Amino acid sequence: ARLKGVETADVWILFGAYFVQTYLKLHDMDKLLQIMGKDLRSFLYNLDYLHLHLSDTFKSASFPRFRLEDVPDGRGSFTLHYHSTRGSLLAPLVQGLVSAVSTELFRTKVQIDFERSES
Repeated sequence: ARLKGVETADVWILFGAYFVQTYLKLHDMDKLLQIMGKDLRSFLYNLDYLHLHLSDTFKSASFPRFRLEDVPDGRGSFTLHYHSTRGSLLAPLVQGLVSAVSTELFRTKVQIDFERSES
C-alpha cells in the first residue's frame, strides 16, 4: 500500500470486494453465499453460523463474531457489531465484504459508518 501511495484500509476494502465479486465466483463458492439469507439482514445474522462451520475445517483460525442491533429510525436500519481478536484491524475488509455482498446478492447499497468501541 505504501509503495502505491494508497491507504492500507482502502486496500482491505478493495480486497473484500474482490473476494466476493471474483474469487468466490471463480471457485464456485458464491452459491454458498446465496443460501445464507433471503436479505442482507438474515445473511449477516448467519455469518456466525458460517464461521462456526468453517472452524471445523480451519481448527486454528480465529473467526470474528457479529451481532445485529435494530436502529429505531423507521427505515429498517441496523447496526452490525464486529468483534475480533484482531481488534479493528480487519474492519475495512468487513466493509468491503459487506458492501459487495449487499450489491452482488441483494442489489442494494449500504451505508457503512465505523464506530470504535473499547469492549
